[in-house]
Amino acid sequence: MIDLIRFNSFSHSLRNAIRKKELLDFDSVSSYETEAASLINSLINLRERKCEDYLEIGVEFGRTLAAVKAEKIWGVDPAPLFSAKSSSGRLCLMKTTSDSFFEKLEPGQRFDFIFLDGLHQALQTYRDLVNSMSHIKADGIIVIDDVLPVDDLSADPNMWRSIRKRRMLGKTDMAWHGDVYRVVLEVVKKHPNLNIFVVNDEKYRNGRAVIWNFSETPLEKNTDLSSASLPQSDYVSTLKRHDLLGNWEKLAGKFVDSRI
Repeated sequence: MIDLIRFNSFSHSLRNAIRKKELLDFDSVSSYETEAASLINSLINLRERKCEDYLEIGVEFGRTLAAVKAEKIWGVDPAPLFSAKSSSGRLCLMKTTSDSFFEKLEPGQRFDFIFLDGLHQALQTYRDLVNSMSHIKADGIIVIDDVLPVDDLSADPNMWRSIRKRRMLGKTDMAWHGDVYRVVLEVVKKHPNLNIFVVNDEKYRNGRAVIWNFSETPLEKNTDLSSASLPQSDYVSTLKRHDLLGNWEKLAGKFVDSRI
């Protein structure tokens, strides 16, 4: 009930702000724990180390950003839908593209967690991942959003084309993930030393890739994407064949086992 109250309060404040053509201050953004924030906070607990620096690419309304339990939070978005005003002092909001952000970022800056939720397109997301690998701590974790399309239409990199086709077929939902799933295939192909797992279950429905074990990762600068598009069913079969898809319990087991 408390979570529902917080969510409704945030929605009401957001509607009022939109009517007034104003952006909510970050302090006014609800700390209602989004599905993504819940996963990230669970991973922080599993890692058993405090999260000093958290980076999020693609922040939108800032709800996930606000709910992550980190000492300092970095947000990158060319057009965030909230104001950077904050009394906590833990927010660093960069109104720019991810390419520009990484280009100007100090080489020695390292993050405990990085959440990639920007453009839902494989080429950009893989470029963000490659850049992130140069700034993630050896025991850090990178999470990529929307890597499990529900069907071939939701895997279309063009959102409006995907939605238009769904409507033409009489589908009432607006499911769209883009072709970010290709990044998972690229990691499996180019970075066999990395651990990667796609978590999807009743709690974490919006399939996300979790990547860890960066201690032996060479700095990859080639951002070319060689993995071709696959039918959704073939992609899911590939994940299952490599034992890369499952629930939270399976992910947690793999994470703990890899650290023994």
